[in-house]
Amino acid sequence: MTDINSKTDQISALAPRKSKKSCYRWLCPVLLSSSILLVILVVAFEARLDVRLAARGVVPMSAFFNGTFDDNTFNRILQRTVADLNNHKTLASSGSNYCRTEQWLRAQFQHTTSDLNHSHALLAIGIATSKPSADSPASESLKRYCALNTDNTGKLLIDLNGIDNFTAGSVFLDMYDLTGNQFYHTGAERMARYLINTYPKNKLGAMPYWSDHPNTMLVDDKGMVCGFLIRYGTKFKDPEALKLGILQLQTFLQHGMDSASGLPFHAFDVALDRKFGPTTWCRGIAWMVTGLADALVYLPKDHEARQEIAEALEKMLQTLRGYQEPEGCWRWDVNNPTAQLDTSGSAMIGCAIERAMKTGAIDHSWSVISEMALRGILRHTHQNGLVDHALADCNGVGHYPASFGPSNHAQGTTLALFALVRQRLSSSQPGR
Repeated sequence: MTDINSKTDQISALAPRKSKKSCYRWLCPVLLSSSILLVILVVAFEARLDVRLAARGVVPMSAFFNGTFDDNTFNRILQRTVADLNNHKTLASSGSNYCRTEQWLRAQFQHTTSDLNHSHALLAIGIATSKPSADSPASESLKRYCALNTDNTGKLLIDLNGIDNFTAGSVFLDMYDLTGNQFYHTGAERMARYLINTYPKNKLGAMPYWSDHPNTMLVDDKGMVCGFLIRYGTKFKDPEALKLGILQLQTFLQHGMDSASGLPFHAFDVALDRKFGPTTWCRGIAWMVTGLADALVYLPKDHEARQEIAEALEKMLQTLRGYQEPEGCWRWDVNNPTAQLDTSGSAMIGCAIERAMKTGAIDHSWSVISEMALRGILRHTHQNGLVDHALADCNGVGHYPASFGPSNHAQGTTLALFALVRQRLSSSQPGR
């Protein structure tokens, strides 16, 4: 009897060990399978397999685009741009500093200090340029955008910590022109006064791109805020806004340009008086021509700065004319025949040409160039109105991603270019 009890105790003592071994045998394959699955998912995510599979079902517009600027094509792009603005679509990032997985994790956990991203403003500017009718979905999307970060008096509810936040100022002015509502004047006024009174200035009196790097001047903000300040200053007789907008442009014209080609470097350092980056980055060039063209649209006709700005713009455009590809677009590195085409910079350059023609700074023979650009971009646009093949967001001077795809930079400016071309063609028709 004692022997039986002893054996029973031994069996009982071994039972937990067998149970643990059984558990390990079950757990190890599960952990291994889960790890393998996680690796496969991360690799597929990094390879953008989801994007590629989704794109397979999208028919490119080139499959049916007949080369004319018809209502159907225009409305598809307009509707897509409205949807992207309503959804607050994020700007496609290059990922040259961060892998795609890290970008996703940062987006989930990193606090965003401002919703006034300049890329959303570009979507809104494109919609406003189309001159939507009152109470249309397009007009409602603009109202929603302007109300997103303001109270009912137009007072801004967010911290403005970068100069690119102020691209939204042009949207408020567009809405004021469309509606006459004082709310939009108030919002634009708050932005203009912030730039004049609060945003840091360097020893040249100009605004740096980054508030914490006062000596670094980038080409980007020339198309983001100069037109807004000049427009606001002229419209509301604010000499300080007008002066700051002109100074911001002239400072770069004097210190950041290549004298031979007339094209801008990406940056210059105020303290060192040294230029940085290439002169051939297409979107950087596009920001500069946008700022110059907008200045000519809004400057008083007798202003002393008009001639300098007009001459700089024409010199840049003459250089760019020689780099335009037969297909219509410009390459992201404009004088590099092996670089890929960039729809974002091409759309912005086309818009600048259309605006400059309106002011008389260049003659209407340039319409061939802007229309070629639009046709080239439409060949890279999907049937659902999504503009593709834009260079992704750069990560600093000299850091340009080898990544192309849909981007707010291209979507909004393509709509604006399309609208400007259609408006010009319509006004030139007899009886219009």
